[in-house]
Amino acid sequence: MADGDAAVLLGELDALRKRTRRDRRGHWLPLLAIGALTLGAIPFYRPAPDPCRVLVTALGVCDSGEVPSTTFTVPGLGRFDPLGAFTAGNIYDPVSPLALGAYWLLALLAGLLLTTWWYRRRAEVSGLETSTKAYARVTLAGLLVVLGMSLVRAVAAEPVSHLRLGAKAAVLESAVFLAVPVVLAVLSEREFGRTRGYRVALVAGFALTSVLGAAVVSKTGGLLLFAAGLLVLAWRERSAWCGAVALGYSWFTLLANGSWMGSVFWRLGWRPDPATGMEEVLFAAKDVLLPGATAIVGGLVALVLSRVRR
Repeated sequence: MADGDAAVLLGELDALRKRTRRDRRGHWLPLLAIGALTLGAIPFYRPAPDPCRVLVTALGVCDSGEVPSTTFTVPGLGRFDPLGAFTAGNIYDPVSPLALGAYWLLALLAGLLLTTWWYRRRAEVSGLETSTKAYARVTLAGLLVVLGMSLVRAVAAEPVSHLRLGAKAAVLESAVFLAVPVVLAVLSEREFGRTRGYRVALVAGFALTSVLGAAVVSKTGGLLLFAAGLLVLAWRERSAWCGAVALGYSWFTLLANGSWMGSVFWRLGWRPDPATGMEEVLFAAKDVLLPGATAIVGGLVALVLSRVRR
């Protein structure tokens, strides 16, 4: 075969590979779903009608009674809060922390089920399959980490609190917390994922994220797990656009976990009026606004691009 013919053949194979990868992509629906599920949490952040809730946030005390929470006492273990990663640390106490925590659990599972169904359906229609195993692993493992964080806080709250090095460092620490499960999920799809070394890394990663999460993660557990899922999905799809959306979602989530969202909206000129009910709810839910909007806009753009390229 002549060199020219070989070059043409290689070019055609490369074009076919790119076209197949493009046709296999279907991340617009998961992006829209995750964005909608993120913004769907807004009503559950509605502040409890407590005149001294600011004092509760600042001092942990209030004359009007006990602050509602999902914490309960386990004999021999102490105070245990399995939903604390979703509910604790908000500027206002929500009307029902249990409803907020339950919503995030159901939202994460709904996102997993919808994403899995969507890619299987696309595989049946087009014959091109995108595996969702890594996405499932990072989501389910993340829920186990949330439970591990709760156990660490119950038995060693004081020691792990020293791992939080301040608001700015917390963003970096949270990034490490986010990166570990993503890297492990990606490695699970590689040859290394079938070795003993990977199993050791899995145990070490679970221990690290449980301890680090207990120190630095508050209120944004659901956002962090969605962010991890989006990063894994972007890697699986080999999509630059999905990757950009996943990074944007992750960045806003890290800012929210570090309690920087109030400053962000303040600099953008938003001065919420506490006397306006809807504004108060939106401000209480400010941590989910930009991540959710990022995913929805990203999903809409991906949908348009998928239609244009056909």
